[in-house]
Amino acid sequence: MKTNYVLAAMVHFSLRLWPLYLTREFTVQRQIPAAASDVLHRVVQDPDVALNISPLVTSVIPDPPSQTQARLDMSWYTVTERIKQGSERTVRLRVLWARVSDGADATVFAALGTRVRSSVRVREVKVEEGEDPQALYEETMIVEGLCFLMPLIISSAQKIHTDMLDIVAARVTS
Repeated sequence: MKTNYVLAAMVHFSLRLWPLYLTREFTVQRQIPAAASDVLHRVVQDPDVALNISPLVTSVIPDPPSQTQARLDMSWYTVTERIKQGSERTVRLRVLWARVSDGADATVFAALGTRVRSSVRVREVKVEEGEDPQALYEETMIVEGLCFLMPLIISSAQKIHTDMLDIVAARVTS
């Protein structure tokens, strides 16, 4: 019985290896004219707001919370996005979202074994005395996906997450 488990683990592990699955990382960032605490509380650490920032999102449905999730300050969500690839269609994603002291972390599980780990961090930017506060919003994404889908995944993710920087700034400064 132990051998079967090891074999299954090896097969699963080998399926995630290069060249079939690739891993890519990118970061988007923007300075926002607001205090870091405002950016954190008004957008980043509120899952109802943070998960709906993307203009592609059409619905966010939280799973019923468990005691473990509440203690760890993490939650599962089912997110539906509208995708335009030729014709318009919707895709469902599973998202594990967690609040951390200086931001939020999320792991997105999508079709065909695609996984995205997102880490959003917000920190104060030093300004001269008397100037308005500034915050640096920075999101680092690690994307794992099939090699032939990776160019599409990365280009789409970079574009939408760069656009989301403007949405976050507008939401905080309005």
